[in-house]
This record gives sequence, C-alpha cells and structure tokens, in this order.
Amino acid sequence: SRPRPDHCIQEPTQYMAGNLEFKVLGPPDVVVDGGAGLAVPPMQRRLLAVLLSRAGREVSSDDLADAAWTGAPPPSAKGTLQVHLHRLKRALAEPSRILRGESDYRIEVAVEEFDAARFEHLVERAGGERRASAQTAAETLRQALELWRGDAYSGVDGGRWITAEVRRLEELRLAASLELQELRLDLGRQEEAV
Repeated sequence: SRPRPDHCIQEPTQYMAGNLEFKVLGPPDVVVDGGAGLAVPPMQRRLLAVLLSRAGREVSSDDLADAAWTGAPPPSAKGTLQVHLHRLKRALAEPSRILRGESDYRIEVAVEEFDAARFEHLVERAGGERRASAQTAAETLRQALELWRGDAYSGVDGGRWITAEVRRLEELRLAASLELQELRLDLGRQEEAV
C-alpha cells in the first residue's frame, strides 16, 4: 500500500466533524449535519472531486480546467472556472474551505470529515494494533472497509488526478481486505474469512 504523497489533511482544528462530511469512497458526495447529500451540479462535482483527491494541497487552475472540460478547455475557461468554484464554495456554506492562491486552489478538510482520510487513518492504526491484539486490529480494519460505498470517485471523470487517486485507494483497500482475512484466519474465524 502506498501512502498519500505529501499528505496534508488537516488534523481536527477549526472544522467541526459532523457539520460537513466529504465522501469519495463511492460516488462523491457532501453530507451536511448527517442529512441528505448536497445537490452539486456535475461540473462543480468534478472540481470538488479533483480538489478532494489532493486535499490540503494546491491544485493549479490549469489542472482544474483540464479536469473540468473534456478536450481542450475553452478560451473562457479561467473565468468560468472561477464562477463554478464560487458556486461550489457557496453550496458548501463554508467559503473558507476552498482557498485560492495566486494561480491555484486547495480544499481544507479534517480527517474526521473525509471518508478517504478516515479510511487511511484506520488502516494505519490497525497496523500498529496488530502486535498488541489481532482482535482489535481486525475490528479496526472492518470499520475502515465499511466506509466504502462502491468504487472510489465513481461516476466522476476528473482526469489524471482522479485516476491516480482511485488506483492508490483501491490498492490500499485490497491490501486492507487481505490483511483482515489473514487476521480472521489467525483468530480461527475461518467462516468470516471465507
């Protein structure tokens, strides 16, 4: 399993877990206060997915434009991109989540708010727990795998950023699943492993 490169997801700070929840381990979605997902138009959903695939890190305007349009972006791409990002910020009702730099953007999320980050955190935690308790490690891996609702970023075509992140997450998911089955076998729980 490969760790997220330049992992920069916010530790719990100014953002409160439970208010917004960002989901990409299945069709991308944003859930507000545990209720229904936000209705985000397709273009904004693609932009959000690309930003989340690099959560906490800068994504250039050019890369966002490449992800937003199939083929070459139109001449008005930069202005249109700003409009869509402004609308996305408004839809999230927390404009400070998406930060704009000189020629790039980034989204800030806490581990508790982002299912992919929680998944990775739980897998890492299970690795540390394995020596002390196979039972605890197996339970942590089960919790991590239950976060998946389908294929990562399913239904979103966000270009190379999404493709690379999907591949990385799926490899980690497979490794976690195999690890869980090994732990179940070690614990004598063959039926669960099968």
